[in-house]
Amino acid sequence: MSAGVRADIAAGPLSLSAVRWPVTHPGPTGPRALLVHGLASNALLWEPAAVELSLRGWECVGVDLRGHGRSEKPDHGYDHANVAADCSLVLDALGWDEAVVIGQSWGANIAVELAGSDDRVVGAVAVDGGTIELGSVFDTWEACETALAPPVFAGMAATDLESRMYSWHQGWSAGAIAGALGCFETLSDGTVRPWLARHRHLAILRDLWTHRVTETYARITCPVLFTPADGGRVDWAKDKRASIERALSLLANGEVAWFPGADHDLHAQKPVEFAEAVHAWWERNT
Repeated sequence: MSAGVRADIAAGPLSLSAVRWPVTHPGPTGPRALLVHGLASNALLWEPAAVELSLRGWECVGVDLRGHGRSEKPDHGYDHANVAADCSLVLDALGWDEAVVIGQSWGANIAVELAGSDDRVVGAVAVDGGTIELGSVFDTWEACETALAPPVFAGMAATDLESRMYSWHQGWSAGAIAGALGCFETLSDGTVRPWLARHRHLAILRDLWTHRVTETYARITCPVLFTPADGGRVDWAKDKRASIERALSLLANGEVAWFPGADHDLHAQKPVEFAEAVHAWWERNT
């Protein structure tokens, strides 16, 4: 069972499903954080990190982005600008005049986009993302689509998927596994299908191939923290380090905290270490 409380939020014409984790720290409260998940993910994957942040005085709200989880699923608007605008509308609905935006992977790109377009964002954290420009990796959209198209999960038994999740993510907490399973709808016959339909998934990938997040950095004045994973692959780490060094050179106030031995969902894998790094960064910048 999630420690967060789920409720729908009106983001303009869209209804987005959100999860709120209230402050549990007995002392001074910290900032408010909007948590933005990655491609094909959902708000509940933030559960382990959000609980740790709430213990440090943070109020956290995670949102299922359009097309994902329990939010509405229009057939348009899956580009960076529209999704960032959805997040701005969530801040409106929450009545927050300041927020730290924490995003993972594609969601980190969205967090960076939001930091450059909404002056209520007083800090941004990019979890193994925020530098993604697939057009610099793949010469053509066809090559990108072939390499990164989502695997087929539809029709798999929910029990089989749960077993595979525990096998794929050894060492994850039960809460983190539950968050990963939250990416899927369980049907009446006991099988699953992703909440994010394949054609919408590909629309987001296509936008990631054309979008240039580096063009956003010059507009950002708030502090930005990158928390990249270093899973041990030398080729990936080399390219990731180069993209982060470029980002830091273009940002007014940027920092990086590497996570050795971590995977792409390091916020779910290492929630205590992640929350400590984010909280320490925030204290240095306030």
